[in-house]
Amino acid sequence: QTCGYAFCYLGETLCQGRFLYLEDLYIDPNFRGKGGGKLLMRTLASLALALGCEQSVWQALDWNIAALNFYKGLGAQVQAGLRTSKFSASLLHRLA
Repeated sequence: QTCGYAFCYLGETLCQGRFLYLEDLYIDPNFRGKGGGKLLMRTLASLALALGCEQSVWQALDWNIAALNFYKGLGAQVQAGLRTSKFSASLLHRLA
């Protein structure tokens, strides 16, 4: 039985080098609080180091207090001064 998953990919910037971006982390509610999330994050940390990454990054919605507390408990730091922006599909068509 699958208890959760982590979806991630490699990225690279000129200023900060190679990074592992965590797009999604999910743990089935029946398995939460039993170490599965921490195990996945430890595995991702090992993967990032093996791939020569300088850091691992992700975003969490501000209302997801459980996730924010989980990441904080692992030692994660909120990146100050950064705001996420996006172009919707309609704006992409208008800009293209």
